[in-house]
Amino acid sequence: IEKKIFLSCDISTVVSKNDYQRITKLYNVKPYILPNGLTINSILSSKKSDIKLPKKFIFFNGSYLYKPNMFAIDTLIENIMPKIIKKFPNIKLVISGGGLKKNIKKKYLINLGILKKKDLVNVIKKSICLAVPLEYGFGTRVKIIEALILGCKVISTKKGIEGIDMKYKNSSFKIANNNIHFTKLLINELRNNNKVKKKSINYYKNKYNMSLIVKKFYNENF
Repeated sequence: IEKKIFLSCDISTVVSKNDYQRITKLYNVKPYILPNGLTINSILSSKKSDIKLPKKFIFFNGSYLYKPNMFAIDTLIENIMPKIIKKFPNIKLVISGGGLKKNIKKKYLINLGILKKKDLVNVIKKSICLAVPLEYGFGTRVKIIEALILGCKVISTKKGIEGIDMKYKNSSFKIANNNIHFTKLLINELRNNNKVKKKSINYYKNKYNMSLIVKKFYNENF
């Protein structure tokens, strides 16, 4: 089906160079690269949320019904969080996106289900960091872009951060090589909880502003 769509469209797009190479190799077509972005004003002007949140928490946003997310959430629950709570007994893992089984009983786990946009923005802002231990997946992740724009730290695997601009790697996000390294980075972040630099936040606001992305895309290609 994907092949038929790419071969029949007058204009087709992908979100990254990796996707471009993959699609070109698979179907012998050359799509345009139109990077992912967000409507910045809708995020920054989000209405006040009254959602109740723990004092200190790590956040993962993504549906459990999507297999890459399922494996990432299972990794957090089974491999990473048990080590984290030994050093930080009061820390919580907050998950949103829906699909997670209700019968998973962990004292540190809070399942918020599917959130309204204003609530999601509030959770991202108040979280210590976004934890994204993805092992596989496709394209640039909008949830990571949201976190970067809102000034939330991100700890991710190389796959999870795929397609994200690396300019402010140390300030905005850190990349883990494996689960052990991921846990170490997370512990370090919980100990220090350093704020993201303002110039980093402003950079990503401009970099992933969908309005600017579309204008640039149009001017360069048409």
